[in-house]
Amino acid sequence: MLLVRLATYLHASQVKPPVYEASSFDWIILDTPTADEYRIRLALAAAHLVVAPAIPSVFGFAGLNALFASVESMKALTGRGLGKKGCFMTHCASLKVKSLEGYFGELRSVLGSWQVPLFQSTIPKLQSIETVHRNQRSFFQLRNDVSAAAQAYAALGKEIVGHVS
Repeated sequence: MLLVRLATYLHASQVKPPVYEASSFDWIILDTPTADEYRIRLALAAAHLVVAPAIPSVFGFAGLNALFASVESMKALTGRGLGKKGCFMTHCASLKVKSLEGYFGELRSVLGSWQVPLFQSTIPKLQSIETVHRNQRSFFQLRNDVSAAAQAYAALGKEIVGHVS
């Protein structure tokens, strides 16, 4: 019940966001750890839209099913809409084309059951992405193989914004 009260409070009209240098935001992105169900539910309580990453694996797709089940639970608990705007495949570069095609087929099946579109953009699996995150740096400002990741994320961002608009 605490999550329902939190969700109700977060979306109450009298709640005003704190003032930052930028007085308004077009987007606020909440990226949660995949294994922390409590934080995921808190993020869902605060969210209006869900864009989910999918890792091409049996366990990744099981996690995706669990996430969309949580989205539906939050919608039922809070009585408000929570849009499932789409899903994208991540950790793709290390897979062979034939394997990747198989995973895309499985992913489309999972997403079809939840009526969630699949974005065309994919994110490569590069060790340098992990290094950049660990060092709390932005890969949009770096040059080397991380630029491929930056380009992939930029393409995904454009696709998401175009889908939501």
